[in-house]
Amino acid sequence: MLELVFPHLVTVLVERVVVESSVLRIAASTKDGTAAACPGCGTSSRRVHSRYGRRIADAPVAARPVLIELSVRRLFCDNSGCARVTFAEQVEGLTSRYGRRTPCSGSSELSVSSWPLAPWSGWVWCWASRSAG
Repeated sequence: MLELVFPHLVTVLVERVVVESSVLRIAASTKDGTAAACPGCGTSSRRVHSRYGRRIADAPVAARPVLIELSVRRLFCDNSGCARVTFAEQVEGLTSRYGRRTPCSGSSELSVSSWPLAPWSGWVWCWASRSAG
């Protein structure tokens, strides 16, 4: 069910979903062992330098704000010709450099007020429009 409401979280490991002070908090982390491309040279890397936490605002669900607390990896770039020594991985459809919101968080279609009727209708629209474009 979680992937129906939050399809953009299928590529990360969701560890916890709780409601605290009327905010839906999702704790997640990127998966170890997956490769990420260096944004400087495109070289694929799996060698982890460290991890750090990001807080990302997402579209509201059932009139509740959604906050994703995401642990992402900082990786080494193994290309000696690249100016970057390390880089932070980005999760497609979820994060962007320096971004504090998901790509769909500003979309009005995602403020789903009829939760019992169609809790994921806005996300399906947003996910499909991003995938098609």
